[in-house]
Amino acid sequence: MKKFLTALAMLAVFVTSSVALAAYEENVEEDADLATVQKIAVAFPNYYKIEEKEPTIDELTRDIQEYMSRQHNVKVSERMAERIKINVGSALTELGDQAPEDYVVHGPNRITALPMEVPVCYQEIAHCIEKTISKIETAVLAALEETPPELYADIVKNGIYLTGGGALLRGLDKRLTDKINIPFHIAEDPLHSVALGTGVALKNLHKFHFFK
Repeated sequence: MKKFLTALAMLAVFVTSSVALAAYEENVEEDADLATVQKIAVAFPNYYKIEEKEPTIDELTRDIQEYMSRQHNVKVSERMAERIKINVGSALTELGDQAPEDYVVHGPNRITALPMEVPVCYQEIAHCIEKTISKIETAVLAALEETPPELYADIVKNGIYLTGGGALLRGLDKRLTDKINIPFHIAEDPLHSVALGTGVALKNLHKFHFFK
């Protein structure tokens, strides 16, 4: 059942990423927002499950919480850390014209409990999540090392698609592309790829023998 659900989720992303159900296209999909970060190589009509890792995208939220506490003495909730990630989160320290405005964080001083107002910039967040982004790079490289040779050439040609909320982290696709020398793309409508694609995939399970 777990393998079925994992394969179905990844197939659903492909469906909403303009990959035709009938095509025997080989590609790699990384869903950064599953309970575990799974590197999946899908070779239609075959299914290869490469590797599973412990959660990493959730670690970004924890990184931000720890950084704000350590650097600014302000206590932020998981929800606030998520807002910081959305507003000024970045995998790169230089975004040029794409740089977001500083985000003002409100929270209690972790020692005195007095209210604080702390502006944070994207460069700060890029530095504080650096270790976790490096873990993602390492995990992708490890998955590629286990990829069957017949699949690898197609991965290099067509690239890797990022989906889920983590795919929207500023500069993540560019950083991974530069690091790994394989094109990384953000899936079409990454926040809803799995939800929208699941319905289509369920109607076409008969076309993929790995579900049988």
